Amino acid sequence: MLTIDASQAPVPEDGYPSGFVKGLASAYEGPEDVEGAGRWAAERILGFIRHQMHDVHIDYDEWFSQASIEESDPTSDFYVLGSIQRNVPFRM
Repeated sequence: MLTIDASQAPVPEDGYPSGFVKGLASAYEGPEDVEGAGRWAAERILGFIRHQMHDVHIDYDEWFSQASIEESDPTSDFYVLGSIQRNVPFRM
């Protein structure tokens, strides 16, 4: 958890013991709010991914989170896409 001082707390049994995560935890200076810390970490992680992708000449115009997919109704997009391309709905 980011809100625990990474240098003092042992990694939980089901935790991810990486230097990257420890670095995030060490850099976080926000309030003891798990949701806020998670958003802060997600922004840093996405920035890191964007940088790494750019270094290998892969740049995207749009980025979105897994949560945004899960919160939306992706079947409506597939239906429209399938209807346009083949005049039939795409069914999963």
